[in-house]
Amino acid sequence: MQSLDRVVRRGATVAHQIHLPFAGLRRIGFGLAMGQLGMIAAAPGVGKSALALQVALSSGLRTLYVSADTDAWTMSVRTLAHNTGHPQSYINQCLEGGYALEELDVALWEARHVQFSFDSYTTREIHSDVQAYGTVHGSFPELIVVDNLMNCARGGEDDLSSQTKAMDELHALAQQTGAHVLVLHHATGSYDDGDRQIPLSGLANKLSKLPAQVLTLYRKDPHVFMCVVKHRQGKADPSGGLQVRLRFDGDRQTYLDQE
Repeated sequence: MQSLDRVVRRGATVAHQIHLPFAGLRRIGFGLAMGQLGMIAAAPGVGKSALALQVALSSGLRTLYVSADTDAWTMSVRTLAHNTGHPQSYINQCLEGGYALEELDVALWEARHVQFSFDSYTTREIHSDVQAYGTVHGSFPELIVVDNLMNCARGGEDDLSSQTKAMDELHALAQQTGAHVLVLHHATGSYDDGDRQIPLSGLANKLSKLPAQVLTLYRKDPHVFMCVVKHRQGKADPSGGLQVRLRFDGDRQTYLDQE
């Protein structure tokens, strides 16, 4: 137990929000709160994983990225493409050809704050990963990415019960560790084309209660639109009307400001 004055005095020395690297979001004061649960939701293929990876790489924060949806080789290529600015096809040629490029070594060194887990498929295994991370590094990660909820919510009688239980456990994990836990999730079937704005009610299984911040994404090439549909600490529009327009360079796995 502790009084609020102690909380405030202690908290004045630490960051309480992860600012995403986009001018539009900074302008409206959107960030991911530490010790809370956040969500990015979109149709398959719109770019949820690329956005989460860019947030992790650009933040510089100690990060545990649980990649139950994407294999280690693909994430390595995406990370190198993002950090070097080279297309993924070039990165693949370098790696498969055995080219020992110093530039790739530097790019991997710059990504060393992000640790990946590719074999955790339940929230219990994610908890074990976090505990192991704390043992190895002496502190918990500051950012935990779960990519994605469908792959890590198992054991219930149906999708709704298993995903609701997983969200509750991930919310508790954020509170216990002080990290921001960022969960990637799908939209409902009616938004599966990925080409129109997704409201808060468009999350698959309506899992909007626990997250403190929710972004939804949709694409109208060459742009991707981020919709701030929930933000407990600031502006939001549950209908999806509060939007930031970005350009997505898929070859380099990078989102760029496009005002």
